[in-house]
Amino acid sequence: MAKSAKSRSKVQIPSATSVTNLIAGQQPETDVVEDLAAIPQVLEVHAVTGREDLLVRVATTDLAGLQQLIERIVAITGVVHSTITVTLTTPLPYRAVPLLQDMTRDAGWGRSAPGTANDISGPGAGQ
Repeated sequence: MAKSAKSRSKVQIPSATSVTNLIAGQQPETDVVEDLAAIPQVLEVHAVTGREDLLVRVATTDLAGLQQLIERIVAITGVVHSTITVTLTTPLPYRAVPLLQDMTRDAGWGRSAPGTANDISGPGAGQ
């Protein structure tokens, strides 16, 4: 039992997150994405416009781990170049609620359930 508790204390939470922009060259992007998907530290991949082809969000426990991860990523067949941006802080974390509120502000908040006082077509309508 003590061994289990000890092994859990060695688990490290990712603290170095970064965005890696990749140029995929002549290799089909799908092949590069498949290789990226096999790496647990790769959190998400986006196809983008501009100089780079892919935006890859990664997380590691430290900067040494980030360097090893980048070396692994640039070794993927088809990856020609990478540019890394390390996240220092996150002043505005990912959020969806304000967007959803804005998109639905004129749509109402749902519909009436059948058979309720708000349902104008079913039994008990208008009661």
